[in-house]
Amino acid sequence: DDALQRVFPLLVANGVTTFRDMGSELNILSEVRARLDAAPDAVAPTFVAAGPLLDGVRKPWYRDLPLILETAEQARDELPGLLNTGVDFFKVYDDLEPEVFEAIATGAAEFGVFFAGHVPGDVPVARAVEAGQRTIEHLGFSTVKDCVDDPGDWFQRLVGAKFGTGYDAYYGIVREHWDAVDWNRCEPVLRAMAEPKVFFTPTLVMEINDRGRLDADAIAYKDSGGQEWCHTVLEGIEGADPELRERAYAAQFDVFRRIREAGVQLLVGTDAPNHCLVAGFSIHDELERFVEAGLTPAEVLRIATVDAARALGQEGTLGRVEAGYRADLVLLAQDPLEQIGRTRGIRGVALGG
Repeated sequence: DDALQRVFPLLVANGVTTFRDMGSELNILSEVRARLDAAPDAVAPTFVAAGPLLDGVRKPWYRDLPLILETAEQARDELPGLLNTGVDFFKVYDDLEPEVFEAIATGAAEFGVFFAGHVPGDVPVARAVEAGQRTIEHLGFSTVKDCVDDPGDWFQRLVGAKFGTGYDAYYGIVREHWDAVDWNRCEPVLRAMAEPKVFFTPTLVMEINDRGRLDADAIAYKDSGGQEWCHTVLEGIEGADPELRERAYAAQFDVFRRIREAGVQLLVGTDAPNHCLVAGFSIHDELERFVEAGLTPAEVLRIATVDAARALGQEGTLGRVEAGYRADLVLLAQDPLEQIGRTRGIRGVALGG
């Protein structure tokens, strides 16, 4: 109900005509697809869906979202069933054992679908790329884990700080980690990520999301539980030392620029509904982060359209205003090439017109 009545209309109202769903419980995914088939006039974007997170350890906060795969044999047994229940691609996650990851990569190739997600902790980034991982998600520690001497407990320290000690400690650890990266050692990692068939979704808005950089009015469009959690997050961020926060942001922008300068292909994504990220609205926040990080509006718009279509393998169908392409169009009141924030000034949306 929430997807059909709130999330999908919010995406369309914000000009999102195609999106990737990076994790859903299978029964919900099947129900949504069935309802859309029965209601062809429903206001909904086109989407491709990963279904459950494929992980090796059950994290309690994800409830029924993951499918736990502990052996390669389990992976080979489960993948066909996922495709038969409406999954379009596979989402790999943090704690997969290397042999299970390899089984998923092999299965994806055999079935003619792509796989995407996090690079598991025990799988080198270069190996993930070589195995065919289409997209790597999040500008986080896992992206450059092969570029530090000991990546061991960084994630646990971060979680402990953010949800326990507080954001001062959290921002200190963020800055400490990026300072620990050996960029000479990282060159092979960045070369691997710059392979032509690989895309990187930094989700800058996940970490650079204080109230001054968010569309605060959008929070009202979250569900009630999401609104409450969002205000908790914002209070934590605003209670932190502003200088510490801005230094952490500056470090993340610096890493983003290094990745971009290495020739890595980027995608626009947000990880909504996490934190204060609202369906549709958060895309515009992320476009603005890309420009804040040094890209031009023209570059950002190309990433969000032409390059997004290539990442989905639909470059002959989506992403251009051209004869023979699907007429998914957004009409704006003013030219976004002059100011990226003008993408919010939507006057009309056409879906498959």
